[in-house]
Amino acid sequence: MKKLHLLGVAAMILTLASCGSNKQMVNNQPQQQQPTYQQPAQQPVAQQPVAQQPSRESVVIPCKQEARSDKDYFRELGVGTNVNMQNARDAALSSAKEMLKNRLGGVVKGVSTGYSKTVAGQSASDKVERIMEREMNQVVDKMLNDADNPCEDVIWLGSGEYQAYYVIEVSKKELINNSIDVLSQEEELKYLYDREKFREWAKQYMSENQ
Repeated sequence: MKKLHLLGVAAMILTLASCGSNKQMVNNQPQQQQPTYQQPAQQPVAQQPVAQQPSRESVVIPCKQEARSDKDYFRELGVGTNVNMQNARDAALSSAKEMLKNRLGGVVKGVSTGYSKTVAGQSASDKVERIMEREMNQVVDKMLNDADNPCEDVIWLGSGEYQAYYVIEVSKKELINNSIDVLSQEEELKYLYDREKFREWAKQYMSENQ
């Protein structure tokens, strides 16, 4: 009887040991790690290119220097564009003539007005001014037709057209001399016109108005 009791106790001890061993094995098993989520790295935002201000470029104008008036000459530069080179030159010449004619028209007006009021006297100034303007404008027209050309250039634009630059000049000395010759023959100015006084007045006016 005592022997059976001992066997039962032994069986219980073995059972408890077996359970403890299984529990320890379960507890010792490595736990499965949960997957971790990583956010994708943010790509750097591409910066928008900063708009650059267009650089200012100087335009080189052919014959610009030769078109400057000085103490001896009145000059103007004309520009013309055409698909035909000769037509472009003709347009540039016409442009130069028109600009110089307008300019010399102001010179004629200034000389005629100033001379008539200063030399001829107030009573005859209107008549002298009118005659001088008429005769001197004819002188200007003739001189423009015979004007010298100190500079000319033609460039190809690449767009199917030529651009021509044409400078004409009129001598101040010749303009005064030609005007004196014409005015001296005008009968209506016979007693109201002094050629030497006119010469001095015209030279002074033109030197001050280049």
